[in-house]
Formats: sequence, C-alpha cells, structure tokens
Amino acid sequence: MPETDTPYFTGQWWKRADVKRHAVLWVILTAFIGYVGTEVQVRAMGAPASEVMENVIHLMRIFT
Repeated sequence: MPETDTPYFTGQWWKRADVKRHAVLWVILTAFIGYVGTEVQVRAMGAPASEVMENVIHLMRIFT
C-alpha cells in the first residue's frame, strides 16, 4: 500500500500549487465551453423568421 503520511497528502490540499492550477483551468474551460456551446447552438438555428423566434433565440442565449 502506498505511503500517505507524507506532507503532500497530510497538508492542506487547497493550498497546493497543482490544485490551484487545476481549479483555475477548470473555471476558465467551463466558461469557455459554455460560451462556445451556446453560440454554436444559436447560430446553427439560422436567422429568425418571426419576432417570436427572435425572442426564443434570445432566451436560449440567456438561459444556456
């Protein structure tokens, strides 16, 4: 069984550099993927044919 009594495992995990790096990367990628996913979905629908469809597209951008 691996030794888990080293300072790497017993210290405060949220202060480690690798955890901070992954947390920042996770936040940035989540925002980027959400934005790109929303834009691709809305642009793939094409131009709205009515005011109702324009409002639907606007709501999709807001709530996605």
